[in-house]
Amino acid sequence: MTINKKKKITIITSVFKADELIDNYLKHITTLHGFELCKLLLYNIVDSHQNDNNVEKLIIEYSNTYDNIEHIKIEEDPGLYEIWNMGVRESDTEFITNANLDDFRHPDYLIKALYYMDENIVDLYSSNYYTTKQLPTKWDDIKKIQINRQTTKKIKAKYPIINKQYIYRYNDMFHLNKNYTYEKKCYPHCAPVWRRALHIIDGEIKILFDEDQYGACADYEFWIRSSKYHNSKFLLDYNPLILYYEGENNYGVMGKLKNKELEKEILNSHIYKYFIHKNRNKYHSRTKLFNMGIHNYLNIKIMSRYKDN
Repeated sequence: MTINKKKKITIITSVFKADELIDNYLKHITTLHGFELCKLLLYNIVDSHQNDNNVEKLIIEYSNTYDNIEHIKIEEDPGLYEIWNMGVRESDTEFITNANLDDFRHPDYLIKALYYMDENIVDLYSSNYYTTKQLPTKWDDIKKIQINRQTTKKIKAKYPIINKQYIYRYNDMFHLNKNYTYEKKCYPHCAPVWRRALHIIDGEIKILFDEDQYGACADYEFWIRSSKYHNSKFLLDYNPLILYYEGENNYGVMGKLKNKELEKEILNSHIYKYFIHKNRNKYHSRTKLFNMGIHNYLNIKIMSRYKDN
């Protein structure tokens, strides 16, 4: 497999509450095969760390070693999706990806993404992924977790593990029923690699992540909106190449709505109230119940917008 050595992928990372994560993350991301083809944008949310000096020191050490790491200091957190928007605007590569501090990629993930996107002329590549509630420290942790019989239930693949790829379009990502129940299929999930062109209209970046209107579902809405506009094809690789940590920093569960008007709209809706009533005994905490109720409303809002008439 031959790949041009010029920078191909911009990696966007929100360095948020990073005291216990940043060292291991930098060790991991810089050893991925093909990292030399990337530009890594580290958006350092200074006020979020317990010791911002230590976090900054580590970032500086790596940026002095690798000329493709850029350190951007931010005093106040604008929200995860605005960080991604900032990275998109800053990018000048053909492809973009996001990288969370507590998720891990197979060493060949970047190379494989480039291969499939070039070969299949798709606009987004993502893979099947393992989920774990045990914080990983490297990709090889997956072998240890799987071998240890006492912990095998703590890790599982999202989709069947098969040597196959699935090419899909925006309308394959959901099914909305008449009674407002639905099937959500967010195949890109936590670590897709996508073409920068998905953001472009008339030569300018105009399609971005809209957290104000869609909260922690902003990425899901973006994949649907951008792929519909560009009539794109996306690819899901059923071989799991991501280790996804479901922990306290999980933005999809813990993300707070920043738009108070949207929050008011959701909390006053019949869809939200019915969900809370129907599921009040299903979740282990009221916070989880309320978050899932919000997500339920936002998912229906997204699907209703893009449902074909």
